[in-house]
Amino acid sequence: MLPRPPVMLITDAAQAVLPLETIIDQTLMAGCRWIMLRDHAADDRSFLTQAQRIQIQCKNYEARFFISRRAAIAKQIGADGIHLSATQNIKDVRALCGSILIGQSCHNSNDVADAQKSGTDYVSLSPIFETQSKPGYGPALGLERLAQICSSNTLPIIALGGINAKNAAACQRAGAKGIAIMGEMMRSADPLETMRLFLSHN
Repeated sequence: MLPRPPVMLITDAAQAVLPLETIIDQTLMAGCRWIMLRDHAADDRSFLTQAQRIQIQCKNYEARFFISRRAAIAKQIGADGIHLSATQNIKDVRALCGSILIGQSCHNSNDVADAQKSGTDYVSLSPIFETQSKPGYGPALGLERLAQICSSNTLPIIALGGINAKNAAACQRAGAKGIAIMGEMMRSADPLETMRLFLSHN
């Protein structure tokens, strides 16, 4: 079962205008209960140290803590879940991590269908809109395509890419079971209020 409310914060230290721990703490204070640590540039040792620190923050709020891509670290610290890239093998991660929640990044309907066959618990679908975090990444799917993919699959789909407080509710009306936010939160000077705006739509 996905965390409630179904709003995931994805970290990106490169975009963060405040210390990452501050952003996460304010995000949790606002009511978010789903945090994913994403840092592709960090080596395993520094990533592990960061993961252990953020995991404590999440436990203090009874929030779910997910790891991006690094299955061995997710298993080592007993993370609540792991989010895989589109090319990672879900069955291998399931064999390593057991009953952990597994999500996978998808970018079209074929990706979603393949992920469902492989036994993932949910997928993120991106980019829904143009995004500052990955300029030129796309093309953006848009709400109509999001609705089509959601209606043709039973797998929970999390909308990602260009999500803001103004379009978050529209993504859920289109059929997304939740939203994932990275840049809007990382660039916010007031993460507490920004997350409250997102949560007001859930």
